[in-house]
Amino acid sequence: GGSPTLLQQMVRAYVASGTLAQGEGGKWEVHLDRLDDAHLPLSVEDAISARIAALSPVERKLLEHAAVMGGVFWLGGLVSLGRLDRQAPDLWGGGEDLAAHYRDLLDGLRDRDYVMALPDSSMPGERELAFKHNLERETLYHLMNANEVKRLHLHVAEWLEARFPEQDGSETGGRTEEQCELLASHFERGGVTRRAGRFWLEAADQARARFANARAAESYERGLGFLGIEDEVRQLDALHNLGDVLQLAGRNEEA
Repeated sequence: GGSPTLLQQMVRAYVASGTLAQGEGGKWEVHLDRLDDAHLPLSVEDAISARIAALSPVERKLLEHAAVMGGVFWLGGLVSLGRLDRQAPDLWGGGEDLAAHYRDLLDGLRDRDYVMALPDSSMPGERELAFKHNLERETLYHLMNANEVKRLHLHVAEWLEARFPEQDGSETGGRTEEQCELLASHFERGGVTRRAGRFWLEAADQARARFANARAAESYERGLGFLGIEDEVRQLDALHNLGDVLQLAGRNEEA
């Protein structure tokens, strides 16, 4: 059907049933007598469902937490999410050593093509990984409880806010445009909309400074929708800047 992912899952099904097996010297052998034991996926959705069903409960929960973080995620963030419902000891990292446990789980998931390790991390000192197949991440995410997803997004936002370096004394800490957008998205999904609005406006200001007018307008509109009545000055500044980028984009009536 033109889907490399589905073809991969078919090959995995043949290997799991023993129809395909690796013999001596690394050569592959075909055992046609085991062909009927292979349960082939009929669609991409079937293949994804089979992949998720093959996860252990611990592996699935770990990947669900990763799915909330996004297509790219960090080991430290997973550890923080994993400790949410645990009783805090005098010192983390002793007997519980969740980081080492998750590292081993992720290595196994990498070997089975669920995730891949990225050579360079965008967050210094943190191991960065990504989902191998985005459809698997989306399916895991949409199968989760909505209230739990909201709670996890807020915790991810707070974890990221503490990890992104502050470069000046501004309210958003002088973070990059991409970092502000990521924080805004997680705070928005976590239900802290006023905080999300301020990060959207910071991202918009940075987009405006580099003359990315369409992107700036979109971020200004999103941010303005979240500010409270007490943010009058910030609203006025944002409305002025939104009018400016709309005019530069030729959208004079909106400006």
